Amino acid sequence: MNSNANKTSEDYMASILLSMSNKMDDEQSVNFCIHEDSNLIPYVSVNIKRNMLLSEVRKLLENCENVFMGENMVFLGKDILGNGNKARILPSVEKSKQVVEILDSNGCIHIFKDPTKPSLSQLITKHNLLHGCHLLSDDTIVRAQKPVFQFKNPNKIGAKVVDMNNGELNDDELEYMEENKKTFAKNYDLKINANVPLPWTFISLKFGINIESSCERTQQTARTYKYRGIYSTKCSIRILDEIEPTEEFIKAVKCALKHETDEKKLESIKELLPEFGLFYPMYIEFGGRIQQKINLQRVTASDSEKNKIGVNVQDFAPSLNYEKSELKSKNYVKNNYEVIGGDGTKNPEMNDREGQQKWLETLRNCDSWKPINYSKIVMVFDLLNDELRTQLLKVFGQEVLLSDTFDVEFNNKNIMKPRELVIKRIPPNMKNNQIYATVYNVNCDHEVFSVHVVYNNVDPILVINCIKTKKEKQKLSKGKKFEYKIKVVWMIVGFRNDFNFEPSIDLELKSYTLLDPNKKLDLCKMSKFPHDKKYCLLGMCAFRYSEDEFNYDTESVIIAGLHFRKNGRNWEPCFYAFDLNEGKQIEILEKPLEIHYSFIMTEHEYKEMTWSKSTQHQIYEGLKWKECAIKGDKQKIFFSLLREEKIKEESEYCHPAFVNVSSKCFIMHLFGDQDAKSANYLKQILIRKQRIENHISYFIMHS
Repeated sequence: MNSNANKTSEDYMASILLSMSNKMDDEQSVNFCIHEDSNLIPYVSVNIKRNMLLSEVRKLLENCENVFMGENMVFLGKDILGNGNKARILPSVEKSKQVVEILDSNGCIHIFKDPTKPSLSQLITKHNLLHGCHLLSDDTIVRAQKPVFQFKNPNKIGAKVVDMNNGELNDDELEYMEENKKTFAKNYDLKINANVPLPWTFISLKFGINIESSCERTQQTARTYKYRGIYSTKCSIRILDEIEPTEEFIKAVKCALKHETDEKKLESIKELLPEFGLFYPMYIEFGGRIQQKINLQRVTASDSEKNKIGVNVQDFAPSLNYEKSELKSKNYVKNNYEVIGGDGTKNPEMNDREGQQKWLETLRNCDSWKPINYSKIVMVFDLLNDELRTQLLKVFGQEVLLSDTFDVEFNNKNIMKPRELVIKRIPPNMKNNQIYATVYNVNCDHEVFSVHVVYNNVDPILVINCIKTKKEKQKLSKGKKFEYKIKVVWMIVGFRNDFNFEPSIDLELKSYTLLDPNKKLDLCKMSKFPHDKKYCLLGMCAFRYSEDEFNYDTESVIIAGLHFRKNGRNWEPCFYAFDLNEGKQIEILEKPLEIHYSFIMTEHEYKEMTWSKSTQHQIYEGLKWKECAIKGDKQKIFFSLLREEKIKEESEYCHPAFVNVSSKCFIMHLFGDQDAKSANYLKQILIRKQRIENHISYFIMHS
């Protein structure tokens, strides 16, 4: 009995030891070898275990540096085929087969790789295609640290790869000018490589306005360069719409939006760019490229120092390291000559076709491919839902969405009628935007023209009138032949509907639509007016009709205008309208009026303006441009009249005035109903002084 007991005890201990031995074997790391062409490449692994499924090993090796296991790689079994090669295991079997089942006598597993076949998952992982891109201070494009999007179906790659491996070499050339130490890359599709500037469609949408901040112009050197390139495209990857933002990106954006002020929110958003990027390409071409940068000539460029408003505009210089994660390129670079992809040590010259063919042979292996072209740029914030996108767009602030100039001519035949200028190309959500316009008199310093906006449902119409009574116009139309030429410059301000621009931390532009002009408006609550007077106020009268009630008379001779008057610390818009036929002021609030109002920070104070009456016409001329120290393109100036004189409590009216710009100075037409208190008050000023003093706030836009 004791003998049987001892035997049972020994068996029990043996089973425990065997179990422990098997467990130790299961936890023992397994090495692997990759069969590539006729080469056998050994790898040491500490993560592959004997009891793991092959599908788990594949997942592990997909993110393993220097391996990036993809569709062009399969596991090899123990069985030997008739040709002496190991049998390949179908990917569909990997979920039911363990590592231990394919171990060789040395405890190693084997993987076959076809180096000529592009692997979608391998290219996506190796080149971090799920990561966004952002710009370094030297305008180099780099991949961000973390993925910004993922595929909606985790079990399916939402992208397509197209094999373009035709073994051909292609030539191309690209010429650009580097101006003001920056390069403008637009009006062409990039064919240099993914390391060069962003596509022009992205840059051209990064729109901002500049205010002239200096009278002095500096001379700067600009260079004209040419890129000569020889390339071979091996495959392309198109990211499909089956993607969504990562949870980490969503949480980071929500956290940034929790700050109290827009400035702090924007600062936090900016800090996210190195982590998640600003944009990403949806189409990438892989292969190799040899390129040479040639300095053609030097030219002198003249530009003025400018202050940015709205969007922080950047112009991108070519950078030769799209895929880099460090500040040093992995490409072969010598002087202005660079080899991207393939074996750079082959160093073929631009005119050495035989050497280029040898370099082309090194592109046979897909591991040597690099991105050489990309397009379909998308901003990372467009991945977010509508609610977060709207919040971000409001934080990024407003900007000039569109701007243009109309050329208008009045003559004997059309002087009796107003001119209607329809703005046909308008941004989305126009009802949330504002329009501002001004008139530049090309050849008629003795006439002043009014401009206001009429909306037919959403479409904006600029209405231009020569400020003369019906009798005066009739006299003109029957008199000597004349041609009054003017330019109407306009801009639409509002929030963007997309993210194709770089957000600015400087919130220097605010624009509003004041829907209830009858209510006393406290602009101090909307804008903080600095004590240094370095700002510009803009205003515009707009009449908005619905589509059903639109009955705007095309023969209308109603003119409307506004200026700002100071009441304590607050600026108040003073608006008015006149009937030119009747020659008197009308009640403007009886119409569907709304006021467009904008506050813009500038680099200069608003100017004190002295007006003197012209000897020949009922027009007042302001100081000459030299006297008022306003320089720049007067045809692109936006401005407003500011009155700082004390307002009498009994005064119910403003002093109606319409102001234009001429080649010499500002010109003003005073218009008042003879029964209005303001007209009598103004008349006394003119009798006493024969001149009027007020201020002009302005900025000059540079397109």
